[in-house]
Amino acid sequence: MRALILGSKEYPMGTADGSDLSPSGGMEMYVEGLAAALSKKGVRLTIVTRMFRGAKSDERRGNIRVVRVPFMRGFYIRNPSFNLASFMRALSLDFDVIISNGEVSNFLGLLLSKIKRKPIVMVSHGLASKQPQYNFIVKMLFRIGDRLTYPNADAVVTHAPWQMRGITDKFYVVMPGFDRNRLKKLSLREAKKFRARFAKPDKKIILYTGRVIGVKGLEYLIRSLKYLRHDCKCLIVGDGPDMERMKRLAKEELADVVFTGFRSDIASSLSIADVFVLPSVSESLNYSLVEAAHMGVPIVCTDIGIIGGDSAILVKPTDEKSLAEGINTALGKGNSRLTANARRYALGFDWSRAAELYIRLMRRLTE
Repeated sequence: MRALILGSKEYPMGTADGSDLSPSGGMEMYVEGLAAALSKKGVRLTIVTRMFRGAKSDERRGNIRVVRVPFMRGFYIRNPSFNLASFMRALSLDFDVIISNGEVSNFLGLLLSKIKRKPIVMVSHGLASKQPQYNFIVKMLFRIGDRLTYPNADAVVTHAPWQMRGITDKFYVVMPGFDRNRLKKLSLREAKKFRARFAKPDKKIILYTGRVIGVKGLEYLIRSLKYLRHDCKCLIVGDGPDMERMKRLAKEELADVVFTGFRSDIASSLSIADVFVLPSVSESLNYSLVEAAHMGVPIVCTDIGIIGGDSAILVKPTDEKSLAEGINTALGKGNSRLTANARRYALGFDWSRAAELYIRLMRRLTE
């Protein structure tokens, strides 16, 4: 079976080498994990992604062919320009089924599906119309696009079924996996040494990992720190277009925050965290949260549907006082029941299992 994957802005992760001001996120992690799992099971893949300096325009990695296309830089034009170039390149490629990722990719993938007479599986990574970094007009266009594309797909894969209800009933729930091999906990000696780089031993470590972008709600985390009843240091690990704005806000708030930038050794940060905080306004899934659950770090998360109250302390979105109370609760009492449940939650994420479900679905569509 031959599958064409569209919409991933960077494959493999790290190809951009810091040259993109808007770093890749969960969608790119998803595609990388899915591609590896499908490839192991014999599926031949072609992934169309963006071209970065020093990368090859066309290369093979085992069962995976990587085709890179040009794009225009800029927050609003980089995605449409990349997807349009992907569409044009895909017209000359051979495949049996399309797997599209993201709203623009879904629209052009649907057109490609009609032209090439091949089925399309659209993967929902969340609804862009719910994300605050876009203005009203862009959100409206995304809402219209969702209702034009998802109902006309041959199948939709989602890990957030509540977001698909009301848009289409042709969806399949497939939970993705994550890379457990990179989540080895530091020894006590290593953790003590690493922790000393950021905070004194008596300080509690509040950790956020992920993109620094509007939808993540980091302003509410920074503003919540003044309401804490514990002496804390907040680590924000990641990068993104809102980095300078968040740094200015932290300075205005006199908040004890360290912005580390992007770090690949995420297990080190999770090894020293006393609490992991996800203050997002909207999410369908958050890999950083799943990693924290796997590592046994207590979790405080906005109540947006991605994890249950039996596995994390849930707080109101866009409410710094509610967030502060949740952090105070997490730091002030034992969380063994929550962390045990969170570890069980993380066990449900497995790429091998997800790949089997994808293959079963693609076979049904192509036979």
